[in-house]
Amino acid sequence: LKKGYFVTNIPYEKGYSIFIDQKEVTPEIVNTAFLGCPIDSGKHHIKITYQPPGYLLSLKVSAFGLCLTILHIIYERKTYS
Repeated sequence: LKKGYFVTNIPYEKGYSIFIDQKEVTPEIVNTAFLGCPIDSGKHHIKITYQPPGYLLSLKVSAFGLCLTILHIIYERKTYS
């Protein structure tokens, strides 16, 4: 079997995940700037996902803010009713 590299034209950035045949592999910087990873020869199913850094934290902060807003509305309605 011949080994090589899977190279994309996507600039490398933290937050990318690469799955080859439903198995996660470690993304690397290839050609000095692009996203890629080692790969064996043959046909493969490749899936690339991206989750921006800080995404989960921002989701939690937004949910917390929404809860505070709802609690404030409920408090205002009870206080001024």
